[in-house]
Amino acid sequence: MAVKTITTTYIAKKLGISQATVSNVLNSQHKRRYSPNTQEKVLAAAEELGYNQSLLLRSIKQPLRHIGYAVGGTTSEVSVFMSDISSGIHRAANEKGYVVMVSEPTDNLFDVDQLHKEADERINRLAKLFLSRLIDGMLIDKSRFADEQIELLEKANIPCILINGRVPDMRSPFDRKMHWVSIDHIKGGYIAIKYLLDKGHKQIGLINPYFFDYPGGEGKRNSRCIGYEMAIKEVGLAVEAELMQSCFARKRETVFLAVDKLLALPKLPTALFIGSDHVAALVINYLNQKGIKVPSDISVIGYGNLSIASAVFPTLTTIDVPWAKMGQFGCEMLIDLLEHDKEDSKGIGSHVRILEPTVLEGETVKRI
Repeated sequence: MAVKTITTTYIAKKLGISQATVSNVLNSQHKRRYSPNTQEKVLAAAEELGYNQSLLLRSIKQPLRHIGYAVGGTTSEVSVFMSDISSGIHRAANEKGYVVMVSEPTDNLFDVDQLHKEADERINRLAKLFLSRLIDGMLIDKSRFADEQIELLEKANIPCILINGRVPDMRSPFDRKMHWVSIDHIKGGYIAIKYLLDKGHKQIGLINPYFFDYPGGEGKRNSRCIGYEMAIKEVGLAVEAELMQSCFARKRETVFLAVDKLLALPKLPTALFIGSDHVAALVINYLNQKGIKVPSDISVIGYGNLSIASAVFPTLTTIDVPWAKMGQFGCEMLIDLLEHDKEDSKGIGSHVRILEPTVLEGETVKRI
């Protein structure tokens, strides 16, 4: 037997009052217009007649649409900044009535060949879901997937948006045809050093964390390093290799070794730029153990505006990276792509959005 649809009009007829009264009482924003007696009567009738159950049944009759999100990172990364990206994606998807299906992260940190294999498997699983019509499009973490992997999706005409990767180069044929939401991490590194320079610091050390422990990983020059060098050169200072140290973010002994190398220099740095807030927290704690106070003895600026930044004492000065906005804008861009003519959306730069980090002042940098 079919379930009777219970509407506000049906409840109004049962109670002998207007439909507007029932609707306003059930809308919690407007129910205060009516007496407690009227509110109680409407709410009791709605519960007795099964209005909420009927509303749920009507909502689930609408076909759900699904978005795939290829995380591509590790379990520990997902618990850090990727959770902010994911929250932005889910917020935008919920507002538009979409459900997000997230590919699982990896626990592998050390085998680069296995990392590539697992990335291939995640992409392939989402592609199969699309071909089975279980998802409508994909958000892909570009920082963890190669161009070749993504081109396979593009050739299969699978709608996808790239997030959290490099700033696209419009001279590149691959970059020109894809849709991007990225963060300008070069500018993030640049404004961190510019901020320190404006505070009078000239001897600035860099600790650049890398996140995968494989041969050559420790020497990788990322966007933050480029920004560091740009700001140093801009004021006529020399880029000194010994001031630029790296560490494996998940091995604290490598973090401490990087600090020790900087402290052993004949001319000590007056400030440190740390490429991750979590590593910055380790550095500040290690400096305290050595009797070196932040910021009275040495200034520190982090990167990311992660939750730990506010938990550090003193409060960490950091670079605020809009992770959640990137997820939100990427999801909105994908939904726009799905709900409008894809051909109308294509074109150089038509679906490229670059977000800029900003300085978030705390208490770990002093003027000298």
